[in-house]
Amino acid sequence: MNLLFLQKTMGVGGVNVVTATLARKFQEEGHLVVIFAFLKGNNDMNRNLYGNAPIVIGSGFKVCKDNIQKIRSIILEHHIDLIINQWGLSYAPTAILKKACINTKAKWISYYHSDPLFNGMTHDIEMVIKHETNPLKRFIDKTKLHVTRTVTSWMMRHNYHACWKFMVLADSYINHFKQF
Repeated sequence: MNLLFLQKTMGVGGVNVVTATLARKFQEEGHLVVIFAFLKGNNDMNRNLYGNAPIVIGSGFKVCKDNIQKIRSIILEHHIDLIINQWGLSYAPTAILKKACINTKAKWISYYHSDPLFNGMTHDIEMVIKHETNPLKRFIDKTKLHVTRTVTSWMMRHNYHACWKFMVLADSYINHFKQF
């Protein structure tokens, strides 16, 4: 099987370690692996962590013709069977993959690497609300929280319907995902 991993950055982080671990394991089992990172990152992970997988750096974490063409070229050149999208929340990878995969056999799985009920953006707003004493600012922050939850929910739903499979970290998160 030929695999393409999509990740936001080549920087150091938990998702990057997961990608590197899976990439090495798949390579050991004889699979071809390619890594695509939208951003180079400030603190690049050690190249050796990814085995001999080719690494392609995109043109930023955005929907653009260059990212679509780079990913489509990888899919066609390496006869990619399965794409593992490590950013199951964001709109950009889904929009790009929907275009890059046209008329190919490639399927993709999107992973959400957290509890769907917990989101860094909403958490930050909740912390502000918790400590806000001004009623007007509190109202504005609650409105901001509602809009952020709505947009986040829409992005997750968009990704869920576009991909072949959508994965969460644990079975207990399935109901959280449905609830969100």
